[in-house]
Amino acid sequence: MKYCIYLILGIFILGLVSCQQKSAEQTPQQFVQSLPQEHPKEINRFQQAGDVYFSHLGYGSIPLDNGTALLALRKPSMLLVVDEKGAVIRQVARQGKGPGEVIDPLYIVRGNEGHTLVYDQIKQKILHFDKQLDFIEEITPQPKEQMSVSEVYPTTKEGKFIIRASSRRIWVDKEASPKLFLSSYTTEGRYGTTVTMKARPIARQIMHGKVVGGRYVPYAESQQIVVHPQTQQLYTYWTGSGKIAELSSDLDTLRTIPVSLPSQRLSDTTYDSLESEIRSKQWETLKEKLPEMKVPVEKMKIDHKGRFWLKLNYRGNTQMWAVMDEEGTFKKIVHLPWGSMLTHISKHHLGVRLDDITFALYEAVE
Repeated sequence: MKYCIYLILGIFILGLVSCQQKSAEQTPQQFVQSLPQEHPKEINRFQQAGDVYFSHLGYGSIPLDNGTALLALRKPSMLLVVDEKGAVIRQVARQGKGPGEVIDPLYIVRGNEGHTLVYDQIKQKILHFDKQLDFIEEITPQPKEQMSVSEVYPTTKEGKFIIRASSRRIWVDKEASPKLFLSSYTTEGRYGTTVTMKARPIARQIMHGKVVGGRYVPYAESQQIVVHPQTQQLYTYWTGSGKIAELSSDLDTLRTIPVSLPSQRLSDTTYDSLESEIRSKQWETLKEKLPEMKVPVEKMKIDHKGRFWLKLNYRGNTQMWAVMDEEGTFKKIVHLPWGSMLTHISKHHLGVRLDDITFALYEAVE
């Protein structure tokens, strides 16, 4: 009986390895074509909400239970709840420096018990709103010297967050290597566990021997971090690896999920296009760091069903998202407009930032 159990277990493991190898051995085109294709239809698009004209949309939105959505606007600076037609249902926060007001709402996320967290990078504060989007408090994280906070994630524990920060030294110090830091943080202002993680490589712009700026290397590995909208479970994915890690609120790894995707070579056309759009001084340092093989995934999101959405770096006429379940099995490819930005996923619709001033809603994906 014992040998039968070992035999069955061995067959299962071999089958799992075989499936992962099959995906990796496919070409990108074969991988995409092997899955069901979905092309969500556009519900509506708008460049204004009520009498507010968009000058610069934020990079995220939050779907609300009744089918409306919370938009973060960077210019003019405000938080608005809008319906599918673009009508303003409510102004949650106006522009200003006072409590509950925003100047540059860089990152927004729905947290524990439906609460909303907003990180304003100019105020350098976390704004905390309740389930009804009424303002509760402002929290001022005190990052270590030369550190810059970019995102905040809720946890399953009340009064505890995860702070994402990076070092500003990489933009001025030729020897500094890109890193990011995840730290547990409480509303009382106490830091707990801190984990150092890899970050996307950068190409510095150097003039007269000094660093004067730089940019992230396109098609290179990056650190993706998402939080489950229902359970507040945190997931990280270094896109150069073959696994997504599920983390606890204390930043311990609870389990890993396999990700197996074929890679695609950086084409001459893409190389030439990058060279033509980047200034010559910057190109000198960037071209040395461009990968020969593009990393398969550019971005990761997670939906209300716990499915991972992986934005593929493959050539095509549309923006392709591979939808994967919690065990690492790919289910479908979702096509969105090329050059757009997926800002939210819900049972009601998809939020899509078409450009700086145009927001659209697309049909939900089952």
